Order: sequence, then structure tokens, then C-alpha cells
Amino acid sequence: SIDETLRSSGAQGGHEAVCVTLHTLLVQSGFRLTSVGGVSASGSLPPSWRSSPGVYILGYGHERQAAGGAGGLLEIKCVPMGPHVMIAAMVQAAREPALLQHTLKPADFV
Repeated sequence: SIDETLRSSGAQGGHEAVCVTLHTLLVQSGFRLTSVGGVSASGSLPPSWRSSPGVYILGYGHERQAAGGAGGLLEIKCVPMGPHVMIAAMVQAAREPALLQHTLKPADFV
């Protein structure tokens, strides 16, 4: 659950809570964590997920993606910007990557 993941992640503040919530929702949707900050990872968020203050970079594959397949890779970057957090997602599609962006104010949700 999101509450359990928040407690075990060591998240501090609304910006980190947004990142952990996004991670949990992706995992519940069939995505699997493959890297943290460019370093290979698997399963749950490792303690090192917070090692680069100011930016959180999480890479994902999907359960429907063939092992080693190029399609379906997702990279999420969460960047705290004052009272907001900017979320950028790069989806490696079959033809060309797609970039999605959203900015939100954690205080509106946490």
C-alpha cells in the first residue's frame, strides 16, 4: 500500500511523498523498478533513492515488456522547485520517445 511504502521509504516532506506515491502507483500498474539515479535496482525503493538531493530519477520496465526489450522503458524525474515538484517522464516508444511533464504543489495533496 502507499502508506506502507511511504513509511519504509524514509520520505521526508511533500516532495518526496509525491515521488514515493508515484512509484507505488506505477508498481501497482505493472511497472518494475530497474534503476535509481542511473544505477541498476530492482523491486522496492532502495535506501539510495534519496542520495541525490534536488532530483529523484527512477527507471522502470513493464511486466508486458520482453526481457531486454527496448519498448516500454519509462524514466521518471521528480525535481522540487520551491513549493512545487516538477515531474518529467520519458517513455521510450517503438518509434520515438515521448516526453510528458506535469508540475504540482504537494501541499495540495499531502
